Amino acid sequence: LDSGAHQLPHNELVGIIYHVIDYLCAKHSNLVEYIPQQGVILYPATQGKHTKILDLPNRLLTCGQYGIIIVALLAVLLFVLSNLNPPLFAKADVIRQVLTADGQVVQLSVFDNQSPQDAILHADCLSTQLQQCHDVRWNSISAAISTDRHYVSFILSQSESQSLQFKNIKLSVNDMHSPFITQEWLHKVLICG
Repeated sequence: LDSGAHQLPHNELVGIIYHVIDYLCAKHSNLVEYIPQQGVILYPATQGKHTKILDLPNRLLTCGQYGIIIVALLAVLLFVLSNLNPPLFAKADVIRQVLTADGQVVQLSVFDNQSPQDAILHADCLSTQLQQCHDVRWNSISAAISTDRHYVSFILSQSESQSLQFKNIKLSVNDMHSPFITQEWLHKVLICG
């Protein structure tokens, strides 16, 4: 005041401050803060605002946010694992190794969860018929009797040095309590050659 400096009216000063704030644009507008009836604060650097986690693609997360994400993922994983059923592995009711007429060993498995007596009957019949074959084309034969007791499913497999071959045969059976496998049938479905 002593040097004769020119004083601005209050409303002109406020207008200049708002022009400076507009000039700095939105990214740096928080460098200048006008507080009515108190004055103006000039900050040396921009203050970081706390944004949401996904606002910026390269924003670092705090330890608390990492913790929340990990706990949420573990809860989801626990929920999914608790609702999954463990795989069921069926154990064959009858397992036999059959030595054929040409000296080949065939692994025979029969599955029947309702009647073990039928499984033994069909395993005996099939192993007897396989022993009479001169050439069995398969290393492993699995027979599964259906739960409705009208079908038998045969899975035949042959493993060679370079390849693995499979064949599936589904057979309709009228009377499951009597043997139905014959030499003619084994030749017809190409189990025996």
